[in-house]
Formats: sequence, structure tokens, C-alpha cells
Amino acid sequence: MARAGRVIARGTQDRLTRDLPGELRLRLEPGAGLAALPASIAGRATVTGDELHIITTSPPADLAAMLAAGYAPVWVDVRRPDLDDLYRALATEYSHVA
Repeated sequence: MARAGRVIARGTQDRLTRDLPGELRLRLEPGAGLAALPASIAGRATVTGDELHIITTSPPADLAAMLAAGYAPVWVDVRRPDLDDLYRALATEYSHVA
């Protein structure tokens, strides 16, 4: 990836996106209540419609925490970081560079 004619990142998509956060999306039973979200998740979670979205670098650990807290999702999806996420991360990181 280049910016202003300078290479700022080099490697495969997997290597470049490995440490970026992805998203764990859960659909819970209606009325499941979100007041008792695990503390490790609460600050990274948002609700969109009937889905809970959790920004995460470890989807398995966050899903395990949700299950341990008694939540029983009816649907689970993991969105891995992609090149758009990489571009946004690099643009933010290098925004101070002229």
C-alpha cells in the first residue's frame, strides 16, 4: 500500500490485516436483554436492529464470554478485517504525515 508515492505497508492481505479488529455479530432471542453484557465486551458492543455487534480481535474468546454469561445467540457471524479496514487504519495512522 502506498501513500503520497511512498510505500507504507507491504505484504499479503492476511499478514497486513492479522492484527486489525473484525466484528462478531450475534442475533439474540427477542427480549434477551443486554444489561448483563460481560464487562470485557460492553465497551465494544453496539446494537443495530436485532443484532449485537462486537468489535474484536478474538471472536472465539468474545463468543465464549457471551455464552458463559448465559446468552444463547440464534445466529452468529464473524466479519474478518478486509482491505478497506486496513486502508482506514493506515490512513488514520499516517494522517499526520504530509
